[in-house]
Amino acid sequence: MRFLNLTIILLYILITGACSKSSSSTAYHITCKIDGVPTSFNVNIKGGRQIWSYPVYQTIISGWQTADSSSGNFGIAIATQDTINNVGNYIDTTVGYNIGSSFLSDGRYSQQDYSAGSYLYVLAHGAGIDLQNHLVIKVTLSTAHEIKGTFNGDFYYGANPTLAKKTITDGDFYVKIE
Repeated sequence: MRFLNLTIILLYILITGACSKSSSSTAYHITCKIDGVPTSFNVNIKGGRQIWSYPVYQTIISGWQTADSSSGNFGIAIATQDTINNVGNYIDTTVGYNIGSSFLSDGRYSQQDYSAGSYLYVLAHGAGIDLQNHLVIKVTLSTAHEIKGTFNGDFYYGANPTLAKKTITDGDFYVKIE
């Protein structure tokens, strides 16, 4: 009898734990720490896939801090040849695909954004500058309807490796593809 009660209790814990875990993980989001400050871009989150220039396919995700058009916004783009990007690691130093990410701290398009990715790496490499914290995007789920993963790296003002830098850590995204 004691074994049956213990089994029922463990089964209840597993079922309720699994239910609460899955419901909290289904919320679409883009979050990170910018220079150590927790930041979220969870408003108007969008994801899309398109043929950028055949045979290059591009996945783009973006989000805003608030519904106000002057709030900060954040975006990630992954461009691969011949296929929609798969699960795996995408690093700005790797040849064969292009990645990029940028954010505007206050959403006004009159200012430059902070950027990281393949383009920044090429500029820095050409100028003899060794970037220390490269943009890394790890895609852990990629379906026709959703993309999920993590990101981190150093972002430079105006995509210029000689200007101000912001370090992004603990980046996490889960976005619906439309």
